[in-house]
Amino acid sequence: MTPLVRLFIRQGLFGLALGLIFAILVVGFNVANLRHLVQNVDGGYMAFWLLAFFSGSVFGGAHIAITVMMMQWKSEDEHQKEK
Repeated sequence: MTPLVRLFIRQGLFGLALGLIFAILVVGFNVANLRHLVQNVDGGYMAFWLLAFFSGSVFGGAHIAITVMMMQWKSEDEHQKEK
């Protein structure tokens, strides 16, 4: 597996973990009464997992984008020196 694909997978999984932590904190602190929704409404746990998944997708995409933008740019001269 190429290093770039490995980088994307690793950073994406890190972002998904951040999204899960974010969803746990949002429900744990009862923001917008979401704890009541999750515990007392049919399908409330589905709402939690959707919140976790989509916030994880956003955090994962943002984390990948930040990592790619922080990568060093090599000029063509530097590429030719490596060969």
